[in-house]
Amino acid sequence: MERLYLDDSHLKEFNAEITSVTPRENGLEITLSRSAFYPESGGQPADKGWINTLPVKEIIEKNGDFAYITAPGDLSVGQDVSCRIDWDRRFDHMQHHTGQHILSQAFIEEASAETVSFHLSRASATIDLAVETLSEEKLKAAELRANRAITDNLPVKIYSIEGSEQQHLPVRKPSARKGLVRIVEISGWDYSPCGGTHCDFTGEVGLIKILRLERVRQQLRIHFCCGKRALLDYRRKNELVAELGQILSCGEDDLADNVQKQIENSSSFAKKLQKLQSRMMGMLAEQMKNNTLDIGGFSSVIQYIEGAGLKDLNKLASSLLQEKTADIVLLAGDDPRPGILLASTGAEGMPDLREVLREVQPMFDGKGGGSPDRVQAGGNDSAGLLPALEKAKELIIQGFGG
Repeated sequence: MERLYLDDSHLKEFNAEITSVTPRENGLEITLSRSAFYPESGGQPADKGWINTLPVKEIIEKNGDFAYITAPGDLSVGQDVSCRIDWDRRFDHMQHHTGQHILSQAFIEEASAETVSFHLSRASATIDLAVETLSEEKLKAAELRANRAITDNLPVKIYSIEGSEQQHLPVRKPSARKGLVRIVEISGWDYSPCGGTHCDFTGEVGLIKILRLERVRQQLRIHFCCGKRALLDYRRKNELVAELGQILSCGEDDLADNVQKQIENSSSFAKKLQKLQSRMMGMLAEQMKNNTLDIGGFSSVIQYIEGAGLKDLNKLASSLLQEKTADIVLLAGDDPRPGILLASTGAEGMPDLREVLREVQPMFDGKGGGSPDRVQAGGNDSAGLLPALEKAKELIIQGFGG
C-alpha cells in the first residue's frame, strides 16, 4: 500500500481502490491500494475520517499493512472510493508532533535534558525528560526558546537517508532502523528520525504552552499543549480568572491576594466553628445525662441532632460512653450528609450492632460498617433518618428479648 501521508501531511482527500473487504460485527474491515490515513505510531494517535460516506472508526495493522474498520456499508473489492481525513484531528496532531520536536530540542538547548518518550491523545500531550527536576527558570527558558522557534517560522523538511548516514547529521536521537530512515528536519534547529505527520513550517504550530510537571519514576513528565488547544486552554483559564474576579470584586492583579485573604478568613472561621461545635456537643452531653432510657437494663441515649455530622456524632458517643452517661448510644445527624452512629460499651449480652446497621441503613440509602460495638453509615435520604433511628431502637429492644 502506498502511504501518502509520508510525503504530504497536508493531504486532506484522496482516491483509492479497495483491495479487500471483510464483514465484521457492526462494520467492515477494508484495505486500500493507497492511503493518507495515519496509523497510530510513535506516540501519535491514528487518524479518523471517511471512506466514501462511511466513518473510519479504527486503523489496525494486518500482515505488515493497515486495515480500516468502518461503519456498515455497501463496498466491494476493486471499487474506487473517495477518502477524506478528519482534518481538525489531523492538524491538531501535526501541531503537537511538530511542537514536541521543537520543545524537546529546546530542553536540550536550555537544560541539557533529553526526551525519552512522547505521548499524545485528545486529552493531553506529554514528553518525559531524563531528569528528575528542573528549576522554574530553566522551564521558562525552554518554553520561551521553543516559541521563538515558532515565530521564526522555520521550514520543516522531510527526506529519507540510509541509517548509516545519520552520523553526518546532528540527529537528536539516532534511529537503529536498518535501510532508509525518514528524517524530519526543522531547519537549523532539530533533526529527528520520525514517521509522523508534521507541519510544513514551525509557524503552523502557533504556540507551545507548558501546563504542568509530574514526577514519573526517575523522570520528569512535561504536560504541554499547542495551537488551538493552547488557545482554548487560555480562553478557559481567562474566563475562570474573570469569573473569580467578579466573585471577589477585584481585578486579576489583586486576585491572588484576595484569594489568600479568603483562605485565611475561612480558616479562622473554621476554627471558631469547631470550638462552637465542641461546646455544643458538650452541652448536649450534659443534657443527655438526664434523658437516658433503660433498654435491657442498660442506660441508653437515642437522639437525632440536626446539623451534626458523623465526626461530631463519634465524639459525642465517645464522651457519653467514657463518662458512663450511657451504655448504648444511638445517634443520627444530617450535615453534610445523612448519617447514623450506633455505639455501646460492648459489655456481655450486648447486641451485635453490625446486624442492627444492616437492617436500618437501607432506610436512608446508607452504606457503612464497623465493629460489634460501634458502627456508622452515611446515606443520601434525610427523610429516612428518624425512621431508621426508631427501627434501630426496636431491634436492640428485641435483641434483649423485649
